[in-house]
Amino acid sequence: MTEEIIKSITEAEGQAAEIRRVANERAEQIVAEAQMRAARSMQSSEEVSRAYKETQIKTAHKEAQNAYDTTIAEKTRAAQEYCAQVFKAGAPEVVGNIVGRITSGNC
Repeated sequence: MTEEIIKSITEAEGQAAEIRRVANERAEQIVAEAQMRAARSMQSSEEVSRAYKETQIKTAHKEAQNAYDTTIAEKTRAAQEYCAQVFKAGAPEVVGNIVGRITSGNC
């Protein structure tokens, strides 16, 4: 009977060792798979971030160019209007004075 108990304990220890070995192998597989998924996820996130960054830069550039073009057009119109007003207000008189001084030799 003692021998049977010892044999039973020995078999149980062997089974426990095998269960532990299988569990450790499975744990290593799970860790390796998780690391691979994490690496793929990190790479995917980097690619998405890079694409988003490029899109945002292009959008910002277009918006800035549009704002610049609009501002230039507005200021050009304002300058043309100002020049027209100045010319109407007194440019012929000023031009006449300049031409008169040139022709009379007083410049």
